[in-house]
Amino acid sequence: MDINILLFLKRPLAMHVFLDSNVLFKDYFFGNNTNKIILEYSRKGLINLYMAEIVKLELRKQFLDELEEKNRDLKKVIKDVTRLKIEKEISLLDIDEHMNKFDKFYRNLSSGYSAS
Repeated sequence: MDINILLFLKRPLAMHVFLDSNVLFKDYFFGNNTNKIILEYSRKGLINLYMAEIVKLELRKQFLDELEEKNRDLKKVIKDVTRLKIEKEISLLDIDEHMNKFDKFYRNLSSGYSAS
């Protein structure tokens, strides 16, 4: 089995931490305090962060599924707003734009650059 590992930031003598998708599910961009701390520890050289390519692909699929679900929800809202004759423009999420943002974020992480 071929296992590709993305190395975020590697420093000798630091603890090695392997991220799994359940740590980042619903927090794809390291936004909550715990994940921010993990990223900060990596930047300071206290830990080395690793993520298998399959984990990144799983996160990407979950993110895409969530965006598509939100667009389905928005379509229902748009339909109701139209039916109620409410003059408010509501637009769907640009899935390509958000997937590009996801890809760029993880490319920057694997390159060792700031993820912000």
